[in-house]
Amino acid sequence: MYSTIIALAAPVGPIIGLFMADKFERKSVIVAMAGAIMVCGLVFSQVSGAALLVTWAWA
Repeated sequence: MYSTIIALAAPVGPIIGLFMADKFERKSVIVAMAGAIMVCGLVFSQVSGAALLVTWAWA
């Protein structure tokens, strides 16, 4: 069930990126998103609860 919820969220990231790509300079967007991915990945690796796991998988 958790995998299904996470898989349904997969198209959300590219859609958000589509709208952000033209509004800001590409280099700054790449750097900001790389930092956000790093932080979210570190938090995701430390989560133990099911609800938080699904929430951070969406992030």
